[in-house]
Amino acid sequence: AMVFLLLLSAVGIGVTDWQPEWGFNYWLSMAPIFGVTCLATGWSAARSQGQSPSRVIVSQVLHWLGLAAALWIMFLFSMETGRINNADMGLVSLVLLALATFLVGVHVDWRFCIVGVVLGCTALLVAVVEQFLWLGLVPVFIGLGVYGYWRLRR
Repeated sequence: AMVFLLLLSAVGIGVTDWQPEWGFNYWLSMAPIFGVTCLATGWSAARSQGQSPSRVIVSQVLHWLGLAAALWIMFLFSMETGRINNADMGLVSLVLLALATFLVGVHVDWRFCIVGVVLGCTALLVAVVEQFLWLGLVPVFIGLGVYGYWRLRR
């Protein structure tokens, strides 16, 4: 699941750079996809620890609705007011997604911290080396390699 989330995020950078008006819908659709993945992980962890799954549901739904609201506000800044460049919205969206994912890692499962850090590093690398967009995928592939190695060792 973690690898899938990283790949979806890498695709999102390309989509938003290529077709900024599609970027809003793409990143907005990532909130429920990431949310369902985190919810499933949190639900499983809560059940194994004897905690109430309903608390996990409420906190994860609010967490990812918060991300969706933040993405919507940022796209309003971009599309409606022009205060943020359309081309930069992919990076802004990725940073918001990285933060939301990292925070799930802090509260639910530490592996999401790794995904959040990889997403944040990807955004940073793409911002620094924008003309070489595909170099932004290097942290994603490194993260995939570390995760795969970790899974094989288990």
